[in-house]
This record gives sequence, structure tokens and C-alpha cells, in this order.
Amino acid sequence: MVDEHQQIVDALRTRDPAKARKAMRAHLERVITGLLKATETEEIERTMSELEAKRTSLKRRIAV
Repeated sequence: MVDEHQQIVDALRTRDPAKARKAMRAHLERVITGLLKATETEEIERTMSELEAKRTSLKRRIAV
């Protein structure tokens, strides 16, 4: 990530808007992808936990 920031800064220092735009877009794409993956992982874990609780509840009812 530091390398991505350095690429953006370097492009700005050399006053190269096309290079800065490209570097910024690549950086933001990686950040957005990472956030989406983290959100998906959290949602999957939450759903799995809910399903396990339902399974446990059903097992208890069957055992009675």
C-alpha cells in the first residue's frame, strides 16, 4: 500500500496527471476490492453463526 501511495505522490510531483490518475484509480480499486471482501467475509461468518444456532436449537427440540 505504501508503494501505491508513493506512485501517486511521484506522479503528482512530476505533474503528470495521467500517471497520477492511473495510480489513484489502481489504488482505489484495490481498496474497494479489499473492503468488499472484508464485508463479504463478515456477512458469511454472521450467517454461518446464525445457522449453527438454528441447528443447535433444532437438535435440542429433537432430543426432547
